[in-house]
Amino acid sequence: MSEMPPSNPIELPKSFRVMEGASVVACIVLLGVLAYRVAVALTLESSVRGPLLSGLSLVGATVIGYLAADFSSGIVHFLADTFGSIDTPVLGKKFILPFRSHHDRPLEMTTHDFIETNGDSCFAALLVLIPVLATVPVEAGGAALFGAVCTLTGLTLIVFTNQFHKWAHAQNVPMPIRVLQSAGIILRPEQHAKHHAPPFAGRYCITSGVLNPVLDALGFFRILERAIRALLPRPRSIGRGSA
Repeated sequence: MSEMPPSNPIELPKSFRVMEGASVVACIVLLGVLAYRVAVALTLESSVRGPLLSGLSLVGATVIGYLAADFSSGIVHFLADTFGSIDTPVLGKKFILPFRSHHDRPLEMTTHDFIETNGDSCFAALLVLIPVLATVPVEAGGAALFGAVCTLTGLTLIVFTNQFHKWAHAQNVPMPIRVLQSAGIILRPEQHAKHHAPPFAGRYCITSGVLNPVLDALGFFRILERAIRALLPRPRSIGRGSA
């Protein structure tokens, strides 16, 4: 990690709390709208293509959305852990700081309420959800419907990624959640614990974590880090021969 967080958490403006709450409400409502449109389109699609083909398409789109959510959580987690600082404009105190502080105080997030836990994820989901609702003709079926199911599955999981992350740290969780963790459908505590162990450089995916073994075996995030650092501008050296 690039930087350790301050010993005392920084108090964020109350406007951030308002933004988080508004994002949660807006995201739940708009996900409901997308789900309704998908349900209507699936009914029409089933009557045209038949229930078998429609069912297979639905399963395929759901699996893609599930994997995309896990991959996205890994990318965001890796970037927040590796680049920038808590002083980075716009993103620093609101997004980078929670990730850095979490490594120093991993159990602190278990004290957060639903809005604080999931507000940022809802805000990020809205950046995709609103354009999809505005531009994708879901009711037309075909590729548009397939993409809508992928989006609905992926964004729903992304919205609750930090909740899954919180449950992976919590000592007591409801039995249905424990069953989902044991089945590997959502992030398992024992798998995520490896991210908090030396060398603190893997297991970045925190939605389900199913992609972690593959990505870590490929060295994906270390390759990505080298590529990004190679593209980042470097400060000019001042000395003999410099312009």
